[in-house]
This record gives sequence, structure tokens and C-alpha cells, in this order.
Amino acid sequence: MKAMFEELADNYDKESGGICADVAKQFLPLLPPITSSSVVHDNACGTGGVTEVILNSQDWKGELPRIYGTDIAEGMLKQFDAKIEKNGWGERVTTQAMEGSDLSALPDSTFTHSICNMGYFAFKDGIAGAKHMYRTLAPGGVLVVTGWSKPRTVELAHLTQKVVRPDEPVCWPLSEDWKNPKKGMGALAEGGFKEDNMEVKYFTATGDVGSGETIIGAMTHGFGRMFRQGYSEEETERWREAMRGFLTDEEKN
Repeated sequence: MKAMFEELADNYDKESGGICADVAKQFLPLLPPITSSSVVHDNACGTGGVTEVILNSQDWKGELPRIYGTDIAEGMLKQFDAKIEKNGWGERVTTQAMEGSDLSALPDSTFTHSICNMGYFAFKDGIAGAKHMYRTLAPGGVLVVTGWSKPRTVELAHLTQKVVRPDEPVCWPLSEDWKNPKKGMGALAEGGFKEDNMEVKYFTATGDVGSGETIIGAMTHGFGRMFRQGYSEEETERWREAMRGFLTDEEKN
């Protein structure tokens, strides 16, 4: 999984179309307000999409909130660090390479807001990750964990794969169980969180990956690579052609 995200890092923002930031824009207003005194964990932060949404959500007249970004992929953190420098966020926003299952380097009872946006399902050990999120959350703090319930990219890839390699099982490097909130809730409960305090919300996120050939390109050379392990050049071309037939009219245009 680390190797895949390292490979995606340089073009991640473009190929994901900002879809993770789209999700963050929908759940952040539901949380206790993030202020200058807040301490935020952007867990499995990728290129810093959640942090960007937080810091662009208002005109910070005083000090910025303290934000810690952690991710397993150093390539992602390199992109995040470039944003920190470009935006002048200074020492208030820092990054550190860390896999979500082992946050031992982070202190206990620290974060007012612990956010793991579209990353928990990729942890090596979800229960271990939950224990660390519970340990590092400050008393009275809030945890947000998001995942996909009906990912269109996965659906599109699966339909295409069945055409190119119909006799192979559908390829997806993550457990299908994570599409059901009960999977994550159960792991979080084993980590120390009480299910009675959990709330499930559904959002629709689209992002902006373009249309037509742009989508096919992203699903062939970007995220789509995870579905095409070992494909020949001929199979890759068939993949592109088959996918064209599964795009909706809206996606084509």
C-alpha cells in the first residue's frame, strides 16, 4: 500500500480531483469549531487536503491552529511540505512520516480534533490505529473517520476488469467490508471508543477529475493501476476501450 501511494504522490491532487477535500468541506462544519487554540491531527493526511480546507475556511486574523500531518507515504508529505512553505503556514503546521497503525511518536491526550479522511481502511491494523487515535485524543475531543460506501472509481474499474479479464476475481487491494460503516465502528470500539457516541453521516462527493478521456487516463495511469496488476500493453488498450463504454453521459461530457 505504501508503494502505491508513493507512486501516486506527484499527481495525486490532479488525479483525485480534490474529492477528499470535497468530503472534508462537508463534515468540518458539523464539528466543534476549529480555532487558534485547537490542536488538529490530520491522520493519513496525503498531500494535506484536510489541512487546506481548514486553513482556507476563514480569515485567520490571529495564530493558526496547531496541525500535525502524518502519512505513511513520504512522497505525499513532500507535496504537503511544499504547500506549507508556499502558504506560509510556518511552524504551526508540521508533517511526519508515520503509519496510522503506529502513532507512538505522538503524545497522549493531545488533539482536540483527530481527523482521518479516506485513510483508515488502508491501515495495516485498524484496531491498533483506533487505539492510537483514542490515546492521542484530548478529553472532550472529537474524532472523524471517513471512507467510501459506493466509490464510482471502484465500480468503473470492476466493470472494465470483467471485460478484459472476465475469469479473474475482481481486483481491489482493500477489504470490501470497509464499505459498511459497521466495520469501522467495530474496529473503533475495540480501540476504546464507545459506539453509543458514534454517529454515521453520508455525503456525496464528486471532485473534479475532468471528463471522457481525462477520466480514462486517470483510471489507467493513476488509481486504475491498482486494478491492473500485470496487464500487458494490449490488455491496457482493451481496458481503455472497455471503460469508454461504461462512462455515463455526464462523465463523457
